[in-house]
Amino acid sequence: MSETNKRIDKDINSDSKVRTLTGFEIHRLLEESRKDLEGGRIDKIFHSKNELLIRIRKREEDNKVIKTSIFFHIPIYFKIKRGYEIFNKENSNFGAALRKKLNNKIIDSVNQVGYDRIIEFIFNNLERKENRVKQTKLIIEMFNKGRIILTENNKIVLKYSLRKEKDNNFGEEYKLPDKTIKEPNPEEVSQSKVEKEIVKVLASDYGFGRVYAEEICRRAGINKLKQANKLNKDEREHLRRTIKKILEEKKALCYSINDKKEISCVELKTIENKPKECSKLSDAVEWMYQELDTNISNVKGKVYNRKKTKEEIIIKKQKENIEKLKQEMEQSRETAERIYENYAVIKAVLEKAQQILKENTNNKEKRKRVLEMNHELEAKTNIKIKDINFKEKALILEIKQ
Repeated sequence: MSETNKRIDKDINSDSKVRTLTGFEIHRLLEESRKDLEGGRIDKIFHSKNELLIRIRKREEDNKVIKTSIFFHIPIYFKIKRGYEIFNKENSNFGAALRKKLNNKIIDSVNQVGYDRIIEFIFNNLERKENRVKQTKLIIEMFNKGRIILTENNKIVLKYSLRKEKDNNFGEEYKLPDKTIKEPNPEEVSQSKVEKEIVKVLASDYGFGRVYAEEICRRAGINKLKQANKLNKDEREHLRRTIKKILEEKKALCYSINDKKEISCVELKTIENKPKECSKLSDAVEWMYQELDTNISNVKGKVYNRKKTKEEIIIKKQKENIEKLKQEMEQSRETAERIYENYAVIKAVLEKAQQILKENTNNKEKRKRVLEMNHELEAKTNIKIKDINFKEKALILEIKQ
């Protein structure tokens, strides 16, 4: 029996101490970049723990190839950027399996489930043998600790979960969370009768998140702590108009507040600082979360990064070889000192052994008599005769450390 896909919504991620992207921001990010993604082919996929990098190439009508990278830091944020970025970590087994399944597949559509923090990449492929379309979905859940799921005809075939789960549910039908956030309709939101603070209704039930929910309340002139079911007629009308205006406003703003960074799709009147405006929301996202971008680099640094990595490997191996040589030299020095200190005893044993080897007896008898000298040799020098090379008429000595 499969587990219920339960959700816990938080604006602040306890591990990183930064807020997660809201459903509203995810909607805007996909809206501004969808044309670069849909119709594109999956080129490469890289994965390590909570990080996923997808490279997409798309040929335009004029034969120009558009290269795009989508980098997910699950469950906190993702960014969409022109050009190929480099993943500076070893690809995981899950990443390799995902790449094998999706490499060279064409993205038919990129969707958000309502205003939820769930993103779907949909691939439709014609199965000629069965004469039917097989739908493959790559689903990224950006809530709780996050999950990456691959389905075929809605059956789970691959899954990587960052939260503890009882089983992998392979072969079972993928189910959306028990409660999904639908796209906000100003009329519907303004008529909410929920017995909950209006700021929480906006933030959680409609995917705006805390920052935008407080901005809506301020613009509408409503006490954010007032229960949604207790709003009067005028307040509901102000709320409807404000939400409509917020949904129409399309900006990409960066705010610096002391040592904290904030971004917004709309002008935040709740923040006094003057913002810096970006051309795209994805640029603002990259600015806000740049401290978490430690494992990727842009395509301009590709050659440099590869050379640097190669040089680092060479230097590491050289250091290891030097250390090994030092150890071997030290062992050789100790061996030489041991032989020098016990030269007289060793010489006497060698001379006696040479005489035995010259005798006209079989090798088995010679070996027995030579090895019998070990008792005396080990007692005096801690050196023993390990073996005999009859062809070279030589003794192989073992020097104990």
